[in-house]
Amino acid sequence: EYEEAAATRLLSLWKEYEERETNTAIAVKDLDLLDMLIQAAEYEEKYQQLDLQQFFDSTPVEKFKTVEIRNIAQEIHNQRTRARDRNYPNNNRIPLENKTKVQHPPLSLTDAENITKAEPQSLSLSDAAFVQQFIEQSSTASSSIGMSKSDVERVVRSLRLYEQDAK
Repeated sequence: EYEEAAATRLLSLWKEYEERETNTAIAVKDLDLLDMLIQAAEYEEKYQQLDLQQFFDSTPVEKFKTVEIRNIAQEIHNQRTRARDRNYPNNNRIPLENKTKVQHPPLSLTDAENITKAEPQSLSLSDAAFVQQFIEQSSTASSSIGMSKSDVERVVRSLRLYEQDAK
């Protein structure tokens, strides 16, 4: 049942968070950005052909308002730069230590659609459940991410292909 007071309060908190109106909102927003940055770094490390530059570009250190969190973000950016310089000289996305593995060209998130269109595969029950839950939760959020169910399924399939390739 819809309760106007609760809805108004949640909308107020969301606005406070998005606009960073309080110290708490600033810290929470910074932690949210930091989480995205950490996940992007972990995915790049795990799936070495995945280039998530767009996530690093969208979270420059200057975007962080909390000094402590900004310092952590700076260190993540620095570690990524050092790892890329060490592992991918001349911006070559083939890691030096994996030269004997079958290599694929760099993959951006926008390439995920092309991979899965060529050879569609069924999703596992757990992946299908994840996709359904993701779509339901994102459709009830106040700001939609604008991805269709088939878009999310393509991303999941692409990640599974990389997971299989890494084994």
